[in-house]
Amino acid sequence: MSYLNTTVKILPPSGIRRFFDLVVSAGPEVVSLGVGEPDFPTPWHVRESAMFALEKGFTSYTENVGLLELRTEIAKKYQEEASYKYDPKTEILVTNGVSEGMDLVFRSILEVGQGVLVPDPGFVCYDTLVTLAGGVPIPYNPLDVKNSLKNIPKNTKAIILNYPGNPVGNIFTKDELAFIAQKAEGLDLLVLSDEIYGGLSFEVPHESFIKIPKMVERTILFDGLSKNFSMTGFRIGWACGPAEIINAMTKIHQYSAMCSSSISQIAAIEALRRGKSEAKKMFDIFNSRRKFCIKKLKEIGVRFYEPQGAFYLFVNIEFSQMEDVSFCEKLLEEEKLAIVPGSAFGKNGRNWVRMTYAEGLANLQEAFKRFEKFYKKFDKEA
Repeated sequence: MSYLNTTVKILPPSGIRRFFDLVVSAGPEVVSLGVGEPDFPTPWHVRESAMFALEKGFTSYTENVGLLELRTEIAKKYQEEASYKYDPKTEILVTNGVSEGMDLVFRSILEVGQGVLVPDPGFVCYDTLVTLAGGVPIPYNPLDVKNSLKNIPKNTKAIILNYPGNPVGNIFTKDELAFIAQKAEGLDLLVLSDEIYGGLSFEVPHESFIKIPKMVERTILFDGLSKNFSMTGFRIGWACGPAEIINAMTKIHQYSAMCSSSISQIAAIEALRRGKSEAKKMFDIFNSRRKFCIKKLKEIGVRFYEPQGAFYLFVNIEFSQMEDVSFCEKLLEEEKLAIVPGSAFGKNGRNWVRMTYAEGLANLQEAFKRFEKFYKKFDKEA
């Protein structure tokens, strides 16, 4: 007799984590462009603020919604960037990263069987968290929103946006954002806008979805410090939105997590107040790496989506005539280079692979040597 929940029992493991585990077992000679985590240390003054909080014994619970001081800084951020000031007392919830925030919102808004439009290719947690909340993931192609959002099922409750996007590095044009807003208003959809990579938009400045007229009242905005402040392990994210929904999310959060780490929250306050110059330095380095990677992929001659933001490369592998999982396994085995199969990010990711340039230039140079060597094997066969 199995004691497991049926949904959990059939839940596939994360394709990203599977390859991360393979890298660990493959040995130190492996170069990994797999896990999307900045290689920079968290800025010193941010780490120092966390250590000081620890030394002072600031180790107790905080309010379930997070420290008011932190929520006030988050509110200031959007007042500056999007000309909208959230009420820090009722419209902001501090979460354990954006993923927990997403989990909370699905459990707060979904009835069993309701649909959520999920980007495909898109981040691995979205469709799984929708399913765990009793909802139905409905894939749409974020690279072709106008065609893929033509016919939306009636029982759809929300649409997830992620831009700049993981795994593709895409952004939405103003015209596409206006189209999504029109659809959301016409069908009364909630918009769940994951803007965790908003600080890493290279081609054009990031425009938050809440800047579109009439959208702030139907949008839950997710963001955090993991990517552009290099604070992945601190696990600080947040959700901003209408008080009724934030209150519902907080009810679940207070039972499942109580609150985010008090020490991490202190570090987050420091990052938001005084971390912009370090974030800009990292931004510039990421952008130079992006340009290097684009140049190398063009020299190799492989087809790829040219990233406009985040720190990922989405590369087409049809030249190999291999299924993407097998391609990545063979690349790891023969060249000791780890990347992630595109199918980990949805059906539209098949025949693609994801690489990250959240690695130092020396690692990137070595990685592209190995990738080009592997590519030439198929080039000769052709």
